[in-house]
Amino acid sequence: MMTWVRACGCDRKHVPSVMAVLSEYVSRGLHSHRRTVPGSGRTADSSGAGCQMADGASHPTTVDLTPLLIGAVATQPAERGGMKQLLLRCRNWMTGTIDLDKDPPHHDLLNAWIAVAAAVVVGAVLGLQDWQSVRDKPEFARYLFVDAVAAFVLTPLFVSAQLGLREIATSLLRRLDHDEVIRAGEKSETPSDFAKKLDKRLDHPLVVVGTALLTAGYLIYELRDYLNEMTSPPATLLIAITLVVQVALFYLGVLTIIQISIACRDVGRFLRRCKLNVQPLHPDRCGGLRPVGHMLDLVLTAAAILGGAGLCIFLAAQDTPSGPTRRPESYVLAIFYFALLPRAFYNLLWVPHLRMKECQEEVLKPVMREFRDAISHTSPPVTEDVMPPGTDNAPRLKAKADSLSAITSQFKEIAAACPVWPLRTRVLQGVIATAVLPVVIPVVTAIISGFLTRAP
Repeated sequence: MMTWVRACGCDRKHVPSVMAVLSEYVSRGLHSHRRTVPGSGRTADSSGAGCQMADGASHPTTVDLTPLLIGAVATQPAERGGMKQLLLRCRNWMTGTIDLDKDPPHHDLLNAWIAVAAAVVVGAVLGLQDWQSVRDKPEFARYLFVDAVAAFVLTPLFVSAQLGLREIATSLLRRLDHDEVIRAGEKSETPSDFAKKLDKRLDHPLVVVGTALLTAGYLIYELRDYLNEMTSPPATLLIAITLVVQVALFYLGVLTIIQISIACRDVGRFLRRCKLNVQPLHPDRCGGLRPVGHMLDLVLTAAAILGGAGLCIFLAAQDTPSGPTRRPESYVLAIFYFALLPRAFYNLLWVPHLRMKECQEEVLKPVMREFRDAISHTSPPVTEDVMPPGTDNAPRLKAKADSLSAITSQFKEIAAACPVWPLRTRVLQGVIATAVLPVVIPVVTAIISGFLTRAP
C-alpha cells in the first residue's frame, strides 16, 4: 500500500488523508449506481469492485484512483493556509498591491476614517491610563501632552502611510510609464516587473522579523516600568490594554518607516538604471517627473512630522520622573527622521536631478557642436582679386555675429525648456525648509540659551 501511495506522488505525512479518502470512496461505492461497459454487454458499478456479465457471472475491474488521491492531497496545504490567504486578501484589499496591470484601490475616504478611528482609540486608552496613574501628580499635563502627540499626530501618520504607500508607488510608476518617461534599459527591468518586485520587497521576511524583534525589545522595556503599577486587577487590565496599544503603534510605525525607506531606495535605484526620457514641454513643467517630486514631498513631510513629534516629546518629558533619558520614543523618532531624510533627498531628488541633467546635456550637445563649428570656421584668405582694397568687410562679420547670437539664443531657450529638478524651484525651497525645520529649531534654541546663560 505504501509503495502504491508513493507511486502516486504522495508524501508519508499525507497517508492518513489518503486512507480516509479510500475508506470514504469504498463505502460510497458499495451503494453507487451501475453503468454499462461499452461493447461488452456488461454492467459495472462506479465503486470499481467488479462488473457483472449478462449471465450473472462477476469479473473484477480496475478503476484508477490516482487523480482522486492526488487531488485530495493537493487540497491539504490550501486548507492549512486558508487563514493566511484570508489575511493576505484583506491586506491587499485595504492597501492594494504594486501592480501596473491592475487599477489601485481608491480607499482614500475609508483610510481617513480608519486613521481617525485609530487615533481616537489610542488617545482614549492612553488618556485613561494617565488619568488612572498620574492624575494627582503635577506632571499630569506633560504626560497627557505626550500621549496626545502619540495618538493624534503619530497614529494617523503611521496608519495613513501604511494604507496608502502601495497606492502612491503604483500611481507614481503608472504615471511615468503612461507618459513614456521611463523605459526598460540594458541594466534594468521593465516598470511592470520592477513594480512586482518592489511589492514583494516591502513584505520581505527580514523586514517583518526585524520589526517584530524591535517591538519585542520595546515591550520588555515598557513592561519593566509598568510592573510596579499592577496593584489591582482593574489596573492590571488597563495596563495590559495600554501595552497592546503601544506595542501595536510601535510595530506599525517601525514597519511603515522601513517600508518607506525601501520604496525610496528602490525607486532611486530604478531611476539610475532605466532609460529616462525627459519631456521638456510636459504639462507638469518637470519633464514628466513630477510624480517623483510628489512622492519626495510626501516623504519629507512625514519626516518633518516625525522630527517635530520627537522634539515635542523630548521637551515635554523634561523635569518628569520618566524624563527624556528614560523615554525611548523621542530617540526612536529622531532615528526615523535622520534615517529617512537623507535617503529621500538622495534617491528622490538628487538621483532624478543627475539623470535630468544628463538628458539636458544630450539635447544641448548638437547646439554646442554647431556653436563650436561656427567659431572655428575660417573664411578663405582675402586677396585683392577677391576683394579690392577699400571694400568693407562689415557685412560678413555681422552675418557671423548674428549666426553666433542665434545659436546662443537657441542654446539658452533649450536649456530653459529642459527641467533639471523633479520639483519646481519655489516648491523645492519650501519642501527643504519644512524638512530641516525640526533640526534648525533645537540648534537655534541651544545657541540662544547658551548665549543668555553666558551673558552677565
